[in-house]
Amino acid sequence: MILFNDRLDAGNLLARKIGESGIDVSNSIILGIPRGGIAVGHPISKKFTCPLLPLTLRKLPLPLYDQMGFGVVNLDKKVILNNEVIRQFHIDPVFFYVYHFFFSQTIFSHLVCDVDSPASNRAFSYP
Repeated sequence: MILFNDRLDAGNLLARKIGESGIDVSNSIILGIPRGGIAVGHPISKKFTCPLLPLTLRKLPLPLYDQMGFGVVNLDKKVILNNEVIRQFHIDPVFFYVYHFFFSQTIFSHLVCDVDSPASNRAFSYP
């Protein structure tokens, strides 16, 4: 395991590793999740003169483990679920729908599965 002094240190190391890899990032956009990811993305953005944009997500926390999530919702209301966490914690898909129905300010009408999502995750969006 690699330990970092802080998120800025992690971003500097990642920027150096990207530079050493030879990957062309000249036309890239760096996306950082607020509360940590912006600080990691800043040195990368600076080194490669790429724009740094926030990627706003809402974590779907596990019951009784609010620091750990089983998925996220983005601003486009697309939901990405982590199948491994769902499997390990035996989360019923009905829980996901009920969670949003009762605890979200937005009431969604139905789920639509995104068939192009990676096999390791399930992605849903709401019309």
